[in-house]
Amino acid sequence: MTTRENVPEEYKKTVIITILKHWQNIEFLNSVLKKIDLEKTGTLIIDDEADTVSLNTLAESNEKNDEEEQSSTYEQLILLKNNIPSHTYLGYTATPQANIFIDIEDELSPNFIYVLTPGESYTGGRVFFDEKNSYLSVFLNDTDMTSSRGVAPNQAPESLKRAMKLYFIGVTDGLIKRSNGEEVDDNRTMMINPDWRTNPQETYERWVTQLKNRFKEKINEQNPAMIKEFYESYEELSKHANLSPFNKILERIEFDIDHTHITVLNSADANRGNSVDWRRYQNIVIGGNTLARGYTVEGLTITYMPRFSNENTNSDTFQQRARFFGYRRNSLPVSRLFLDRTTYDNFQKYSESEEEWRNTFKSVINEGGKLDDLKRKFAFDAKLNWVRRNVLRARIIKRRYGGNWIRSDYGYTLDEKQNEANWVIFNKLKNALQLKIAKHSGNTSIATHDFCQINSKEFSNFFDEFKFSEYDIKLEHLKSVLNSKITNSDFVDIYIMSQGQSRVRTINDKGKLDLSQGEQFDSERNKVYLGDDYIIDKSRYSIQFHNLTVKDASGSIAYENLLCCQIYVPASKAGGVVEQE
Repeated sequence: MTTRENVPEEYKKTVIITILKHWQNIEFLNSVLKKIDLEKTGTLIIDDEADTVSLNTLAESNEKNDEEEQSSTYEQLILLKNNIPSHTYLGYTATPQANIFIDIEDELSPNFIYVLTPGESYTGGRVFFDEKNSYLSVFLNDTDMTSSRGVAPNQAPESLKRAMKLYFIGVTDGLIKRSNGEEVDDNRTMMINPDWRTNPQETYERWVTQLKNRFKEKINEQNPAMIKEFYESYEELSKHANLSPFNKILERIEFDIDHTHITVLNSADANRGNSVDWRRYQNIVIGGNTLARGYTVEGLTITYMPRFSNENTNSDTFQQRARFFGYRRNSLPVSRLFLDRTTYDNFQKYSESEEEWRNTFKSVINEGGKLDDLKRKFAFDAKLNWVRRNVLRARIIKRRYGGNWIRSDYGYTLDEKQNEANWVIFNKLKNALQLKIAKHSGNTSIATHDFCQINSKEFSNFFDEFKFSEYDIKLEHLKSVLNSKITNSDFVDIYIMSQGQSRVRTINDKGKLDLSQGEQFDSERNKVYLGDDYIIDKSRYSIQFHNLTVKDASGSIAYENLLCCQIYVPASKAGGVVEQE
C-alpha cells in the first residue's frame, strides 16, 4: 500500500487508532501497518499505564542467562515502533519507577520526561496525609484486617458499620443539597478493597447487603438506638463538614440507603461483566485489583481498605490502590480513609518520596538535561518493595537509615587525590568553627574530642562535596536521604575525634576498618571512656571525623593521614533510598 502526494489539504485526515494493550491486538495492528509506507507520516504513539505490560518481563531472566528474549507485548510494541519510522513514543503513568529503572539501552527507556501539574481542586498525598487533615484517616485494628491468607474477619467489623454510616450521612446530605439547587458532586461512592482474592470480596458483599437492609429497616422503625448511632456519625462529619440539619437527613435517609447500589468488580464468574452505573448518585463498589490501576471511582468519599501492605508489596502497585486521590476538594469534608497504621505510614512516606522524585525530574527539565544522564538514585522511605524485579536487568539496592551510625568502612580504598581534596574542604570547614571540648570525652588524649554545632545548610554544602570510596555505597546513599530529610531548623553536631591527632586502625578479616574506639577502663577496671559511638546527642544529626593511619593484616602501613567519618541520623529523621546497582 502506498501513500499519495497529491491529496488536497482539506482531505488529509488525522487517523486515531485505539486498542486494548494486548499483544494479539498489537500484532494485528502491526500486520496492517507493515503494508503501509509510513516513512513520512508523523505519528504519536501514546502508551497509557506505560509501566505495566509494556515492559520486557524477561529482562531479569535475560541478565541471568545471557539471553535476549522478549515478552509478547513488549515484542509487539518494539515491532510497532519499527513499523512507524517517524514517531514519538509517549508513555503515561502515575508510577514510573519501572520505566526509570529499566536498562538505559532498552528501547522503551525514556530519554525525556515531563511532570504534569494537577489543578487546584486535586487532592493527593499532600492533602490526605498532612497533619492538619488527620481527621480524614481512621485506623483499623488487626482484628478488622483481611489476613495474609485472604481470610476476612469472622463477622462484619464495627469499623465497617461506622464507615457505612458516615457514607450514608454524606449521601443524603448531598442529595438534599442537590434538590435545593446547590452545587454538589455528581456522585457519592464508597469503595471497599479488602484483598486481591475474590472470596473476601464476596464476604464483604454479603455483609454490606445485610447492613444496608438492617440500617434501612431500623430507621424505618424509628429505632432509638439506630437513630442515636447515625446521629453520632452525623456529629463526627459535622466537625469538618457543613451538613444539612439532622432532622432533614433523618426524614429521607432510609430511602437513600435503599437506593444505594452495590457492585462487585472482579474476575469471578458471577461478577464478570459487572460495571458501575455512574448515573446513580450513590454506589458502593467492592473489589481488589480491579479497583487499582487505572480505574476511576467517581465521587469517592469513603474508602474502606482492610488489606495489609508490607515490604513484599511493590511500591507502584501499592500506590495504584490510592483511588481516593483525584479531583475531590469539594467532597473532602465528608471523605474518610479506613486503613491500618502501616498502610497509612506507607502512603505518607511514599507521597513524601514522590515529591522528591518530581522535584528531581523538574530539575532535569529546567536544566535541559537528558534523562539518560540522570543517576538512578532516589529517596524512598516506605516499607515497600521498590518495583517488580522481572523487568530489571540491574539489581536495586535499598537501604534505610535512622537511629544508627553509618561508617566509612572502606575509606582506605579511596583515591589519594580524593583524600587530599577531602582534607582541603575539611580544613576550610574546621577553620570556620568555634571548637570546644566535647562532653563525655575521656581523660586520655585519644579520648578527648573537639566539638561544635553548625546549621544544616553549612553541613549539606560540605557533605555534598565530601568524597567516599566507591565501596562505601551507603554513605553515598545517605546524601540522598539527608537532602530529603534535613531542614533549615536542624543543627548538626561536629566531632573531631582525638582533636585531629592520628589514630591507628587495622583492616579486619572482612576487609573493613574498625573505625570506632571502644570503651576504656583504668587499671582497676573502672570505665573511663564510654566509646566513640556514645559521643552523641541522639536527637540531632552528628558527624565524627577520624584521622587514621591504616595498617593491613601483616602490620604494614597501608595508608596514612586518611580522613574518614561516621554519621549518625536520629531515629526521628529516618529515611531510605533506592539506587540502581
